[in-house]
Amino acid sequence: MRYWWISLAIYAAALAAGLLLPGVILVIHQPNFLQGFLIYSATALIMGSAALCLTLMLARVLFPEFWWIGQVLGQDVFEIQGVYFMGLRLTRVPDRLQRLLFGVGEKFRRWDAAFGIAWLLLLILHGLSAIASQQALSSLLPRQVRLPETMHTALLSDLPALRALGRPWSLDSKLLRQMQAEVDLLHSKRGKTEADWLRLAQLDLARAFKLRTNLRDPFTFSPSDRLFFVRGTGALAADAVTQILAVPEAKRAPLTRGAQTLLGFFYLCEYNYPRAERALNEALNRAGAPDDSGIPLVWTRLLAAQVALLRDQPKRARLLLAADAETPGLPGAVQALLMEHMAEALRLDRETKLAREWLARAGALYKSLGDTAGQARVILREASVLGDEAKLARAGAALSEASALAETARDPFTLNMVVRAAHLLPAPE
Repeated sequence: MRYWWISLAIYAAALAAGLLLPGVILVIHQPNFLQGFLIYSATALIMGSAALCLTLMLARVLFPEFWWIGQVLGQDVFEIQGVYFMGLRLTRVPDRLQRLLFGVGEKFRRWDAAFGIAWLLLLILHGLSAIASQQALSSLLPRQVRLPETMHTALLSDLPALRALGRPWSLDSKLLRQMQAEVDLLHSKRGKTEADWLRLAQLDLARAFKLRTNLRDPFTFSPSDRLFFVRGTGALAADAVTQILAVPEAKRAPLTRGAQTLLGFFYLCEYNYPRAERALNEALNRAGAPDDSGIPLVWTRLLAAQVALLRDQPKRARLLLAADAETPGLPGAVQALLMEHMAEALRLDRETKLAREWLARAGALYKSLGDTAGQARVILREASVLGDEAKLARAGAALSEASALAETARDPFTLNMVVRAAHLLPAPE
């Protein structure tokens, strides 16, 4: 009886752990490869152990006693004319003669095969149970919606290299050709200065996004993603920044804060939030130093606030955004971004009423600016608030409205965020 109590307790604990462990993926926002690998590997190991434990319990009931004694307890078992002997060691008898005299080996092999098949079938059943558990937990415990690409269009359009071209960022073929021509010209230049490397970094970041045109194109969140980050091109920007930072600080042109801001943006595009935070913190530490990069300090703080939100640090984001609010003469588009992200920080801080007020202000400003993509993002954030409140029908309606506005705006980053929100918000029953 003691065996059964212990076995049932071990099986119940392993089964519960295997069914609940995939839920950790729902708690971790955008888990990295190592986190996902460790969680799923642990789940597979635990569920395999649970299946083995259950198989042993079934074998204890269904299989002959001699199999249990020989294969589980590890004792020597032999049979002579239907009589089983334990602890018999015939070391001087050749193996061939033992097989002729004692037929228990064949029976062991038959029951061993049955045990293996039973374990495999139960392993498949437990694996399917773990998958079903994750899906059920996903519907019961939906992940909070986070929108990591909400600043991309505005930041890329405001980069000095893009401002010099006189056009906001887009995936228009004419603009892409202009940027490629300038990149080729800079690469052909010998003895490039830090300013040349900084311009290359900006252009490479602006060129590092590509529309998904077929199912084989990579995606981050779901096959419905509208565009993706081409890491090879983005890495060229990171390499260009490295060229700047490799110059001794005493001889380096005053571009460090802007260069580190671009490096933080690169890591943000890669969804590598810890490294983005480190790069942007280094940039913020130089807030009082001269900087001729042409990248305003407000962008450094906005990006740092965005990373703080994505790392579930709303209080730090609020401090950074409050510092931005004190910057005089902010353009209307930057003010609207500030309001939009302050609302997100308040939402994560569970100050829902204040979050709605900031969203209303941001939406009104975007409307006065004629920024349809910004209005779509505001409605997306309203859908997120409704999702947090489990008002799923209203959240779905807001999501549909945001999708229509995003299509009208033809902003691929906003469309990406619509896909992301639709992926995370559960459908109303």
